[in-house]
Amino acid sequence: MEESSDYIFDNYTEYIDPCNCTLRSNATEDIYDFLECCLMPRRIEISILIPVTVIYVVIFICGLIGNVCVCIVIIKNSSLHTATNFYLFSLAVSDLTLLLFGLPSELHTYWIQYPWTLGDTFCKARGMVAEMTNCASVLTIVAFSLERYLAICHPLCAYTMAGLGRAAKITALIWIISFVSSVPFAIHTAVHYRPYPGSTENMPESAICGMMQVPKYLYEVSLIVFFILPMGILSVLYTLMGMKIRYKALVGQEYSNCVHKGDHRNSNSRKNILRMLTAVVVGFFICWAPFHVQRLHFKYGLGVVRYDIFLKVNEGLFYIAGCFYFLAAVINPILYNVMSEKYRLAFKETFCRGKDRSIRSSFYSQADQFQTSARSSYRKEPPFWSSDRTSIATRITRMNSIDSSTSIDTTPRQSFILRLFTRSISERSNDSSKSLNSSPVSNTLIKEHYKDDRDDFVTPTTNEKKLIKSTLKAGRIL
Repeated sequence: MEESSDYIFDNYTEYIDPCNCTLRSNATEDIYDFLECCLMPRRIEISILIPVTVIYVVIFICGLIGNVCVCIVIIKNSSLHTATNFYLFSLAVSDLTLLLFGLPSELHTYWIQYPWTLGDTFCKARGMVAEMTNCASVLTIVAFSLERYLAICHPLCAYTMAGLGRAAKITALIWIISFVSSVPFAIHTAVHYRPYPGSTENMPESAICGMMQVPKYLYEVSLIVFFILPMGILSVLYTLMGMKIRYKALVGQEYSNCVHKGDHRNSNSRKNILRMLTAVVVGFFICWAPFHVQRLHFKYGLGVVRYDIFLKVNEGLFYIAGCFYFLAAVINPILYNVMSEKYRLAFKETFCRGKDRSIRSSFYSQADQFQTSARSSYRKEPPFWSSDRTSIATRITRMNSIDSSTSIDTTPRQSFILRLFTRSISERSNDSSKSLNSSPVSNTLIKEHYKDDRDDFVTPTTNEKKLIKSTLKAGRIL
């Protein structure tokens, strides 16, 4: 009875090596002729090589630009400093690592399949990075899908668990798990040589980087843990999210006369987020399915079909899986840009220096003038709680005169801050005993502004909201 081996294809070389070719001499040309006869051509067919090269170059350029933009936009916009975007930033870093470290070397092997000239260390690192980024991408998608599930189905729980610290810890754990999971692939990936005929000496010209000895069940474990199981979890999560959104939509239709328009906007926002994340998961599934199919065919197909058929099918799957493998690093930033309105606004704010940037700069400038004038008045006049009601009216008139004295633009955004500022003072003068935190003026005016200037108004960012609050505070303490 034969002893069971710990590897599949531990006699792989002997099994697929029916080489009847003869090495005429040790000249370089004769060696390459011998290797092409026994192994494969040094370069894949030109009819396949050119299209694959074009696809890889396009993927590299688009993926590099898209993921770099994602990283820059998230870093430079504080409104995007959320747990979900922290995961998406990690996903962009994973995609960049794969594109920079994996795609050029793989394209190089298409042009020159052997000899491998980058050494055993880089060969192992190549296999490790490919698997690590794969695992990190899958786990990251699961993590931010869980984040979205909590936000939609359990908002109170999501609020109590909110914070970048938790997201940072989970992301660090994801990368640690991915690193550990990729170690077996690094161990068994190496540079392999073919010996000279009738000798044990290796031929340097035959060096090939790859996994010739695959541990049993390694591909199966990777398939289950990092593909089937995550897809099952995601399917359940998105089904529950879809049911929740549908339920809220039905409730909104039944009580349409009682539901505020802002609730409809929030519902639409949730639907957009769900569509974006669903599209990311579906795209990821489509991109990675050929990769796992090719792996399973490599393991089980050799003993099922003839060797020549196995090679042709495996070669075709390898090219298809490679294109979709790297395409996964491109579709993520495209989906964010197309389907996320918040990302599009942040992208324009970061990279576009046109009208939106000038309006935003003017907004900050005018708000600073308001704060300066308000603080100046505060130093000259008695406080609101003074018994002199005449002085209060005088100060309100003086604040209203700021508009003419500073020549402030009256675009919708500047008009909005004017109304916030002057009306807050008026309400404060009518009820000086009202506490600072209990005044609803800002929420009321924001809702009114959404109603009146919805087409022209750009939703305030987090920094702008802070500036509005600080401006209101300056006006209320006069």
